[in-house]
Amino acid sequence: MSNNILFYTRREELALSLNGRKNNIKKKDFNYFAGRLLINEKALLVIFNNFQRTVPFFNNLISRSFLSETMKEKYLNLIAQRYDILFS
Repeated sequence: MSNNILFYTRREELALSLNGRKNNIKKKDFNYFAGRLLINEKALLVIFNNFQRTVPFFNNLISRSFLSETMKEKYLNLIAQRYDILFS
């Protein structure tokens, strides 16, 4: 269960900082982190592509789950927000 959904009063997107930030995370922050882990650009592109391909699967899984309609909507919105950060 996502902390962003459970603790909606929290203002932090991440529990740990990424590139010195916990909020307003952008794709460049993930790229910086990957660079610090010595993940080359080609491997990072594969990671992003794999994530991009799995989003419809997770959306379908959430839609078919036993969660309440409210919780389903919250999860789907969270995935959409994170997707937009990485791919828009």
